Amino acid sequence: MDIDDKHFKNYKSRIKDLYLLCFWGAFQDKLLGAYVSAEIKSIKRDHLCYLIKRKLSDYDVTPTYALNLCKNILGRGVDNKYLLGQFGRSGRTAAEKSKIFEMDIQRFENEILVEYQLFTDKLILLKRQAKSEAIKETNN
Repeated sequence: MDIDDKHFKNYKSRIKDLYLLCFWGAFQDKLLGAYVSAEIKSIKRDHLCYLIKRKLSDYDVTPTYALNLCKNILGRGVDNKYLLGQFGRSGRTAAEKSKIFEMDIQRFENEILVEYQLFTDKLILLKRQAKSEAIKETNN
């Protein structure tokens, strides 16, 4: 099993759990769409950060650089605390500039964007699979 398979299993489980919680009465049916949409937004953020880490593993990616990539690819920002947790380095000061800012962000963005778009296509299928599995599980 490659690392993407592990991630996809985790993502599907997160979505499936929401369907199960709804089917078991943990929250109203009318809220299910909002919860699933929020979870998918979170999954997209998580996967984009995973791609950034994987593609730029040889570089000192800062939270600010990751934020710029997220804005360009997602079309929105990402919570700074989340990015600090993913890309922050304890003890780093503003005076410590990463050399990654000297590089062309577009070069990395294009590579990551292709993989991210493939991921979002797979995510649609993953959502359907999660719902189907949750329905089967509650009917047994």
